[in-house]
Amino acid sequence: MDKPADNLARMRWFLAVNPDTQADVLEELATDSCPALLERIAENPSANPQTLAFLAQHEEPCVRQAVAENVNTPAHILSELVHDISSDVRYSIAENAQMPIIFLHSLLDDENPYVAYRARVTIQRITRSMPADPAQFPNITPKDNKKENMG
Repeated sequence: MDKPADNLARMRWFLAVNPDTQADVLEELATDSCPALLERIAENPSANPQTLAFLAQHEEPCVRQAVAENVNTPAHILSELVHDISSDVRYSIAENAQMPIIFLHSLLDDENPYVAYRARVTIQRITRSMPADPAQFPNITPKDNKKENMG
């Protein structure tokens, strides 16, 4: 027979991985001490910026790495994680093609050659997928494009 503690642990896990869990519930769960549970919370697309900021300071690299991989992590948190002590966290940023390119550029000179190489490859992948025809850029009109080319 299941113990109440086991049931509670399962419920906490279910809430952490469920993308429909409300942000305030995830924020409350983020006070747990289990790194695996915190990693699931950091991956959850419903986690709010406050929860992600809190988890970005966690001592376990796997938790910070999950924060870096969450598409909803605000830029100011990513700008801190780009300089994380853990090369695994920086590598996660370097391999993410959804990452703002400014963060990828900052990793080109990373002390870890694998991180720097991965950032370079990701930037190349992003730039190859960009449209070659300037008219395909939604924010640049042909007139604006001529001005840029002239000077």
